[in-house]
Amino acid sequence: MKVKLAGDRIVSPQQISYLLTFLETMKTIHKLSSVLALAVLMLFPLASWAQPFGGGAGTLVDPYIIETKAHFMDLWRAVEGGNSFSGGKCFRQTKDIDLEGVTITPAKFDGLYQGWGKLSNFKIIGVR
Repeated sequence: MKVKLAGDRIVSPQQISYLLTFLETMKTIHKLSSVLALAVLMLFPLASWAQPFGGGAGTLVDPYIIETKAHFMDLWRAVEGGNSFSGGKCFRQTKDIDLEGVTITPAKFDGLYQGWGKLSNFKIIGVR
């Protein structure tokens, strides 16, 4: 059996079946791409909020910014956890930071720390 379409084109039922299968596949792809696009849009703000410290890229030109006690403690916890920030990672402290109640133990830090403010009210233990 042949079917005549507009424009005098004749197609077989098998061709119509292939066309319908193709259209269903394209609808499924469209639905999946819409879901994927929505997921990316939903996750993108989380990625941008997860900026380390107070900003920056960790380079000499654009160092990581340390301007609060929380930023400093995030840095120090990473160092105590074994991240020495080797490879030229740079940090810039932009304000005075009161570390009242903080005790620091020596750990290996290979980054560059520019102190444009002072750290105060903390203890260092384990120094010989």
